[in-house]
Parts: sequence; structure tokens; C-alpha cells
Amino acid sequence: MSDTIEVEIDTPKNGDAYFQPLKRKLRGRFDALRDASKSAAKRFPKPIPGQHLLIDTANGDCFVTEPLYEEEHRVSRETIEKRGFRLPERREVHRGGHVPTLLHWVKNLVDAGLARVVSGKLPDKIDGKPRLRFHGEDRPDKDKVLADAVAAQTAAVDRQTAVFEALLRELTKKRG
Repeated sequence: MSDTIEVEIDTPKNGDAYFQPLKRKLRGRFDALRDASKSAAKRFPKPIPGQHLLIDTANGDCFVTEPLYEEEHRVSRETIEKRGFRLPERREVHRGGHVPTLLHWVKNLVDAGLARVVSGKLPDKIDGKPRLRFHGEDRPDKDKVLADAVAAQTAAVDRQTAVFEALLRELTKKRG
């Protein structure tokens, strides 16, 4: 892949993070040292990595990868599976996302301390307008709405003026 950014979900309190563009929760890193429970440290002496999110900025493809399938995390994976939990797919593919939207929301996760950059670099400035709302449509620009309303009102006044002018001509002909 070219121009990729990869982040790991890693919240301060072993939590998950919600990623708006995919409309789903991503599993965060679990580190028993962050947890007061001694039993968790016994079961998982090594941190369990969080899911990774890869974004190809060239085409908007987005991938959610599960690092527990890697050999270095085999013991943790087996412990989790023995406890009856099922792991998600090794790699989820989401094609053709809107790059400014993906970058905006990943940057929000990183800035909020809910994810960390593993590879690549987040841009300082995001080109394009990201989608900010996912429950309904984005709100239109207030200036554009006002300009469109003024244009529509001006057109209505122009039509009304033309009708009055025609009426005045007709009345003038009948009088004259």
C-alpha cells in the first residue's frame, strides 16, 4: 500500500474506541499494569495489543487488523479463546472511504489519547471537508442557505414586477 497511516487503539484505561466512519467500536489495548486486578495480571502478564486501523490515503481503503493472530501474541490469543471468546477476523476491509473523513476521525482518536500512531504520519492539515455527522445529513452552510433564499426571493419579486407591469400596460390601454 502507498501512503498508509496505521494506528493502534490504546486508551488510558484499557477501553475500546468508537470509530465514526465505520460506525463501530474497535478493541483497545489491554495492559494489566493499568488494571488494579491482580488476577488479570496473572492471566495476561504481557499486554494484549489493541486492534489496528490502517488507512490508505491514496484511495480511502481502510483496514481493521487483529494483531492477536500474529505469532508473538499466540499465548494471549489461546488464553482468550480458552475462555470462550471468539476473535474477530484477521483483517476487515472497507473500500473507497472518504479520505478527509477517515483522517479527521483518526486524528481525533490520536489527539484524544485513544489511539497511537504505529506507522506513517498524520497530516498537519487535512485537505477536503470531512463528514462530521453520521446520524442524518450534514448541515448546510448557513451563508449558502441565506444566499439561496435571497436569490429565490429576488426572483419572485422580479416575476411579480413583470406581472404588475403587464397589468399596468393593459389598464393604460383601456383608459387611453
